Amino acid sequence: MSQAQTVENIFTRLAELESTRQPYEAVWDEITEYVMPSRGTYSFKTTNTDPERRSKRRMDATAANAARGLTSRIVAEMTNGSTRWFDYRDSDPAVDKLEPVRRVLQALSDKAYSILNSGSFKLAHVEATADWIGYGTACVMTDFESGDEPVFQAIPIKELYISENRAGDIDLVIRKFQLTLRQVIQIFGEENLPDQLLKNKERDFDKPQDLIHAVIPNAEYVEGKKNSKYFRFKSCYALVRGRALLREGGFKRMPYKVFRFWKRPGEVYGGSPAVDALADIRMLNLMEEVNIRSMQLEVAPPLIAAHDSAVMPLKIVPHGINFGGIAPDGRRLIDRLLPPGNPGRPGFENMLEQKRMAIRSAFFVDPLINRQNSIRTAAEVMKRSNEEMMGLSPFLARYEVEYLSPILDHMLEYLLSKKEFQIPQELDGRIPFIEYTGPLAKTQRASELNNTMQFLQLIQGIGQVNPSILQHIDFNEAFLMFADLLGVPMTIITPAQKIAAQQQAMEAQQQAQALGLGIRDVSKNMALLAKSGLLQRQDLGLPPGEEQ
Repeated sequence: MSQAQTVENIFTRLAELESTRQPYEAVWDEITEYVMPSRGTYSFKTTNTDPERRSKRRMDATAANAARGLTSRIVAEMTNGSTRWFDYRDSDPAVDKLEPVRRVLQALSDKAYSILNSGSFKLAHVEATADWIGYGTACVMTDFESGDEPVFQAIPIKELYISENRAGDIDLVIRKFQLTLRQVIQIFGEENLPDQLLKNKERDFDKPQDLIHAVIPNAEYVEGKKNSKYFRFKSCYALVRGRALLREGGFKRMPYKVFRFWKRPGEVYGGSPAVDALADIRMLNLMEEVNIRSMQLEVAPPLIAAHDSAVMPLKIVPHGINFGGIAPDGRRLIDRLLPPGNPGRPGFENMLEQKRMAIRSAFFVDPLINRQNSIRTAAEVMKRSNEEMMGLSPFLARYEVEYLSPILDHMLEYLLSKKEFQIPQELDGRIPFIEYTGPLAKTQRASELNNTMQFLQLIQGIGQVNPSILQHIDFNEAFLMFADLLGVPMTIITPAQKIAAQQQAMEAQQQAQALGLGIRDVSKNMALLAKSGLLQRQDLGLPPGEEQ
């Protein structure tokens, strides 16, 4: 296939994907206005409206605060930067518990964690998680080849066009984005740009240019080939203006990690808590607007005045004095059109609070936690918090499968390609899997730890009556299991080979000491026998001499 045909096919496919995505854009625009006003560039109807002006339509911040709170909680509970939140493990328990295997897998985990915790991943991760909660579809682009360290970039949904394969996996991504002409030249070089673009280079140096990056399944894929032409995915960069191909290459893995919050069968783009709560969010903003107008009418109500005999205009500023407002008979010539106070306001405030609670519930915020004196102990707060996160489990499973696991698998492939780790023979040809060890995962595994502790406590009580029962417990295995459940690093645990060598040396020393004591005791006894005259020195093998 020629380059012209390749580019034409990509633009044809882009047009199809644009029509597929169009029904979602109006919803995303509302979410941008009410839930994520800081994502001003995500809007489709009012792209050029700055976030500050856009936020003027938002009368209530409940949804925005709930979305931000859920983002913070998921990042803290799933991928807390202060503790390692994943481990590479072997799928075979017999292999995984081998100490050389555990040590090299933990070393790989430590290296991967240090890269993710110190590079661009942290920023892209938070931004993409916020988009995942707000729009239901998010993307992080990974680059493991351009520099010394991997680069991660959150891709706005405005630029993203996706398609699934028959298994429901995202295997086609077309990104439509903008770069200045200067950036295009820096990335692709002047020699790869069309002449019409370079004709007025100095004038258009900082002018934005529309580009597309298409990553599509490669029809010429051959497993094991090192030439990018035969990689699993084909990569093409092209200019929208003139439809010029800038670069063509390939990827072994999909560089765009696209993940959805929840997804209906037959649809490609996902839904989110913001989508679920959108009806309540609209209603709350309308009700809040009515509430503000009602309060304005109470504070500054319209006045009713007699047609004549009143001095005009009225002074309605604080401490203003109006003459001529009272008739000679004491009747007011100027009065409030509405009576002071609104008897219906308490009920209206209750309706507003009900809508706020419904929105918080959509973002998995337990309203009981926010009630005064409803929870009195830290243990109860932690329990309810864990229950909320457990309610998120189906969605967090998709978060792991579509987002975290592909990144960590890609990271493992990158680390192994560096050949900095000595892989034990037991792992040769085996593919480790990922075990999540973040705070939420530890909470879920806490029951296993508690059950084991209760079992050992019961056995300890029985062992006081029948000590032989303790022989059924392998305390070495129990020690390693507790270290695993609690996430104790293997670096502080003495290797089994070293312990065995120490035990052998200690036993040898004890045998030598015992042998030395035995020789000294025999010599002493023999000398006493010879001295007492019970035996001759010659009988004892001693040289003749005078007795001491």
